[in-house]
Amino acid sequence: QTAEAQAFIQRLVALPKGPGVVLDSVLKPSIDDETELCRLFATDTANARLSNPIVGLVDVFDAPVDIRTTRARVVKDETDLSAKYVMPLSEVTPTRARRR
Repeated sequence: QTAEAQAFIQRLVALPKGPGVVLDSVLKPSIDDETELCRLFATDTANARLSNPIVGLVDVFDAPVDIRTTRARVVKDETDLSAKYVMPLSEVTPTRARRR
């Protein structure tokens, strides 16, 4: 694991157990680091950090089981239930495509 990956894992492991955990404080440093890596790829391709083939990656299989634990989110109401889907499904059930 890179130093950044180890720091990310430590932040995840330190989270309280149970539903409703906010991940913003865990993800922010990693997102900032990814932004910096993108900047380096664009402006300084000879930077030493970019010579590491696993820079920016986390080996989840070589990490504590805690980081593979999913936690349910707390849903306040019907609007909140569907507010955070990446690709919300429509209320209408799609018809199955016909095979020819």
